[in-house]
Amino acid sequence: MNEGKLREEKERGARAQRLLDDPLLEDAFDTVKKSIHATFDSIENPTHDDLMRLYMMNKAVDKVKGVLERHVRTGEMAVKTLTNL
Repeated sequence: MNEGKLREEKERGARAQRLLDDPLLEDAFDTVKKSIHATFDSIENPTHDDLMRLYMMNKAVDKVKGVLERHVRTGEMAVKTLTNL
């Protein structure tokens, strides 16, 4: 991998970490999750489609967070590689 790509991954990782550390984004994740759970609690007789929709919404939030976490890990690996160049 070339040095330019490693530096890009390092910067993306740092940006992802700043986002994950940002209280506003953390609050947004929590608010969306609470809203999904509140919707589940408010449905008296949820259908299979209701449950699947809420499940998929919940997983989408997790996926966004997971993508950011992967960028952090990739950035950390890029830093180690750049240090060894």
